Amino acid sequence: MRTLRHLRLAAFATFAALAAGCSDSTGPSNVQPADLSQVLAELQPSSLAPLNAQISAAPVAGLSAPVPSSCSYDATSKSFICPNVSVTGVNVSRSFTLFDASGNKQTAFDKTTTAAVEMKTTFAGTVTSGGSTLVIDQQQDVTLSGLLTGAHTLNGTSLGHMNGTVANGTTTVPVATTISTTITNLVLPQAGAKYPQSGTISATITNAPAGLPSTTATVTITFNGTSKANVSVAIGGITTTTTVDLGG
Repeated sequence: MRTLRHLRLAAFATFAALAAGCSDSTGPSNVQPADLSQVLAELQPSSLAPLNAQISAAPVAGLSAPVPSSCSYDATSKSFICPNVSVTGVNVSRSFTLFDASGNKQTAFDKTTTAAVEMKTTFAGTVTSGGSTLVIDQQQDVTLSGLLTGAHTLNGTSLGHMNGTVANGTTTVPVATTISTTITNLVLPQAGAKYPQSGTISATITNAPAGLPSTTATVTITFNGTSKANVSVAIGGITTTTTVDLGG
């Protein structure tokens, strides 16, 4: 029961991270982005902020977008490889691919023809703090499309693993957590708006430490362009649905 209670709290904390990450966004412009820096800056907070805290194994809230000029084009993969960075002991490797409206890969950004950008990110490392030690391993793949229109749409997935121990007073608690997140047709807020126009973000959190029963929680938030979002939480075979005011 104690483990289930903690997972229930984690599920609601997951929603809080989802809501904060999305409602704090200033939103993209409803015109074509002027350059690649704008695209990567728009994609970075959109992909990472909602996947922060409870719904991401990687503690990289302060991770900034890569500088386009620092990323080298790789002819084999037809993608741009960016320099690795380290955040709180976690090594972050990123690459991105440019696509035109027909889905063809491009060798350079063109604001009149680049329709989508896909970014792949890998997080790996060990975080040690206050007696807690966690090994982080996470892969994320997100695509921002609609760059030639006013409706910029985010789709993607993230799968993270977090293993180790967390300090709890004078004892340590084992952690073996898998966090799977899916972003589906999330139409980002346009200029002057605050909340995503539509789409969903869903996170499934499973904790299965050795010697203890496995527990799973799934949280799904559905956006409609207003501050009132629909939230579904499923734990232990019980699903509850409510409407939450993201601006409250």
